[in-house]
Amino acid sequence: MARVPARTVAAKGQRCNTADSYQEQPGLSPDQTDWSVLLHIRPTSLYSQDMAVVAPITRSRRGKTDGEAGARERILDAASRLFYEEGIQAVGIQRIIEEANTVKASLYAHFKSKDDLVAAYLQREHDRARVEVEALLQGLTGRRKLLRLFDALAEAMAQPGFCGCAYSNASVEIIARDHPATPIARAYRAWFSELMIGLVREAGAASPEKVGAAALLLFEAAQAAGRLGQGTQAVRDARWAVERLLDQGVRRK
Repeated sequence: MARVPARTVAAKGQRCNTADSYQEQPGLSPDQTDWSVLLHIRPTSLYSQDMAVVAPITRSRRGKTDGEAGARERILDAASRLFYEEGIQAVGIQRIIEEANTVKASLYAHFKSKDDLVAAYLQREHDRARVEVEALLQGLTGRRKLLRLFDALAEAMAQPGFCGCAYSNASVEIIARDHPATPIARAYRAWFSELMIGLVREAGAASPEKVGAAALLLFEAAQAAGRLGQGTQAVRDARWAVERLLDQGVRRK
């Protein structure tokens, strides 16, 4: 995930961009640019506890033929962009078919229903997140790993077309407990929660479960505030608070 080419939402219809320029913000490393990774958490209707996500959104490859790109990936690319930009309920199957430059028979050959397409979209983002977070934290030690997550959140907010958390956005629209995306969301929440607590423990803080839970809340608050137009200031404030929590935890240990 370190220094990978940016994968942002398409320039068309950038209604969700509430970020300021990351490069102009003090307190965050200037060499941490070109990130389209979205790192954010919030409580949702998909499950009872908080959820976190690192969700890269790829561009639609509209115009490619099935032989050039593969119908399944083109459909997922188009659905990912549209679901993220406009919402799951607002985007119909016909719109995805048109954006993916395919036909209905091809879509249903790969996905049994729109619900299955939503689940595939979130699963692909989950798979990418695990790989990209591992690369993002590679070579870092101790508290730097945890703080790097907050830096990456600020970088994501500074990207054009930032619309918040793909998982939390989806969860607001998905109420049914038997939706195929529900277990994927739960698995993602469990993974990120364990990751955060593990990073706090590695940083040497006492009571890593409690400090990790507090870090999650700060991360969630920063994402929500940024989504409301406060830009990266909220992330800097949350990052500062996490550093204070780590310092106090180490002193008490």
